[in-house]
Amino acid sequence: MIELQWHEVVGDSYHTLLRITPTDQKYWSKDKLFNKFTKLNKVGDLYFTLGAGPEMGDLVSNINRTSDAEPHIGKYIQISIPKNYRDENEFIRKLIENDSKYKDHLDYDLFPAKVGNEVWYMADDGYNSNSYVAGLLISVGVSPPTPPVSTPGFQKPVPAKHFK
Repeated sequence: MIELQWHEVVGDSYHTLLRITPTDQKYWSKDKLFNKFTKLNKVGDLYFTLGAGPEMGDLVSNINRTSDAEPHIGKYIQISIPKNYRDENEFIRKLIENDSKYKDHLDYDLFPAKVGNEVWYMADDGYNSNSYVAGLLISVGVSPPTPPVSTPGFQKPVPAKHFK
């Protein structure tokens, strides 16, 4: 199962992430790469999260960021697997692949403007964690669902070219 999840960060603004808990636990339990970064949930299922955040002014993606890896009970939207994937396993592989291709180099802004010049010296012209998650979903063929909370930057996704 792939879920878009969120938690509060500033006031009524929220941070989004993807939580991946494969349905085919047996298949993924044998995968060496997957097992390097997976965690076990309360019922013993393997899972991991994909998200991003600020590091030294850049938007940096990380698997299992500390605040992302915590359970987000009741705060999620399930992501449907696009028809061009054979199954959930292929879709998860593509998410991992595209996440790994992101170069951790874009300008980070807590509240990015809808449009901007994307230069380090202009405030609000970069991207944030919500931009990252929306862009990652678009890069794998998913139209990102709109969370029911305030997610600044979600409507300004990281362009798909940064995941190729």
